[in-house]
Amino acid sequence: MKNKLNKFTVSCSDWEMEVDSECFESAAISGLIMAIKNFGSNLLISTTIMVSKSKVSNQKIIKDCEFFSTEKIFRQIGLENLSQGLSIIKGARLERELSVV
Repeated sequence: MKNKLNKFTVSCSDWEMEVDSECFESAAISGLIMAIKNFGSNLLISTTIMVSKSKVSNQKIIKDCEFFSTEKIFRQIGLENLSQGLSIIKGARLERELSVV
């Protein structure tokens, strides 16, 4: 029996992707892969990826969401160099200095 797919919104930095997935973590992985394919070298990232269940609602309240380390998701999809680079930036506390306003 196959797991049921749900609609998720995956967001990080200045982008957002809609994906169908079985769970929050697999949605984070799928969303990041789609963003890499769509934006290539122009992809902006932050240290955290937010995944929320997509629901039609007029409310602005965030419900049913989970947060994932971008570093961990890079590692899971085989992009170890990007994962290590993000780890170095986090460790040196350079996020603020490197952010684009």
